[in-house]
Amino acid sequence: MYGHALYQQWYETDAVKEFDEVDLAINDYEKLVGKLKAHRAVKNLEESKILCIGEPNEFFKGGLAARAAVDKFRPGIDYMSFETFQEKLEEKSLESEEIVKVKNQFLENAETVSDEIDEETSLKSARVYVVLKELIGERGYDGITINCLSGILDLVDTTPCLAFQRLRDEGTPAVCEADIPQLVTTILLRYIADRPTFINDPVIVPDENRVIVAHCTAPTRMSGFDEEAERYDVSLHHETKLGLAPSVEFKEGQEITLAGVSHSFDEMTATSGRITRNTDYHVCISQAEIEVEDAQFLFNNFKGFHWVLVYGNWMEELKKAVDLLGMELVFPEES
Repeated sequence: MYGHALYQQWYETDAVKEFDEVDLAINDYEKLVGKLKAHRAVKNLEESKILCIGEPNEFFKGGLAARAAVDKFRPGIDYMSFETFQEKLEEKSLESEEIVKVKNQFLENAETVSDEIDEETSLKSARVYVVLKELIGERGYDGITINCLSGILDLVDTTPCLAFQRLRDEGTPAVCEADIPQLVTTILLRYIADRPTFINDPVIVPDENRVIVAHCTAPTRMSGFDEEAERYDVSLHHETKLGLAPSVEFKEGQEITLAGVSHSFDEMTATSGRITRNTDYHVCISQAEIEVEDAQFLFNNFKGFHWVLVYGNWMEELKKAVDLLGMELVFPEES
């Protein structure tokens, strides 16, 4: 700021306290860009139009969390019953050219395909993507979530794992199990990082400063929508054995951000970390071990249920976004 060098200390200390809605970046382009990313992420959250298939999951505070999200952040949430979704699926022939093409692409791009997989299972999984993609195009949805580990399995006889991988790779937040709180985390990190995110079940190992993250679907464009895709194998969904699911090989040594918001949206716990290895436990099939600064802190301050992982260290941007939303970011202080 030409002519204001003598006032820099005032700007950086007193002014930002007096005018708390003003951001300040002096001679720091990266800091400026980071703040703009945070503002953009919040704007996209507030303007999002979401489709929730089935009721919001009661395990994650269900309708209470959904209403709190709308009240606090103003996204629009449309609901569709399992029965209506089933009807839309059944309107599509499994032999349609588009469904066959999606199925073939998913299998041909994989490193390996499990012997357990048959043609009908593959086509049913691909059909979920085709129907969801049409709904997004027709109604302008910015995000999707399905209460997938529930009664919908008895109706549609498949899971959305294939569909969610592809939607995330294309830039659409797609969140498992109708977890509305972590849909908020997903949208924020997707737009802060300009990358798809991986919602997961985190297992914290406090005495070793490790976190194991796992779920049965993950994006492959983890480094960016236009970057080279990660390798993946194709298996069946771990718990149900109903739908096709990708086992994604994450980039070892990659710095990451991991976060989860409370069901009341008052606090979010987050940390940076680094992927040390891809694991092979008898759990959900996309999985990795993360080295973190203070796993005991994460264990003591656990928020939500699922957490969300994205490549890159986006802690500063996330702090700003959470502050703009009137929440508190809880994180371990780095040594």
